[in-house]
Amino acid sequence: MPERQKPIVPRPEELWLERKSEDVTLLGKDTMTENLREVFDLKTLAETERDFFPLLVRHAGETVPVSRVPGLILDAVREHTTAKDLNLRHFASEHVPRIIDAMLAREDDRRRAREFLASAING
Repeated sequence: MPERQKPIVPRPEELWLERKSEDVTLLGKDTMTENLREVFDLKTLAETERDFFPLLVRHAGETVPVSRVPGLILDAVREHTTAKDLNLRHFASEHVPRIIDAMLAREDDRRRAREFLASAING
């Protein structure tokens, strides 16, 4: 009888790379906008909706790698905070995790996007 070969077990780094390549579809424009309204304070909502939401909603309905979602959001945050002379770190730490939730429908996709955000911030 031939000897049975051991299955190849992927290393943790290989699993991480596999997870990076998984695509997610961002919510549609109307749903994303409604969800984003719940993220921001009513005092600044009108201005934020006018100036910041379009930077995010332009990606509505797109299918992107889950690892790209935090980058899309941080690019929008950077553009918005630079134009408005706001503190980028404060704005990002206060809003980005909730913005991720507002842009993705599935909880698993949200969790993975938040993991990528944490790994990007913490190195």
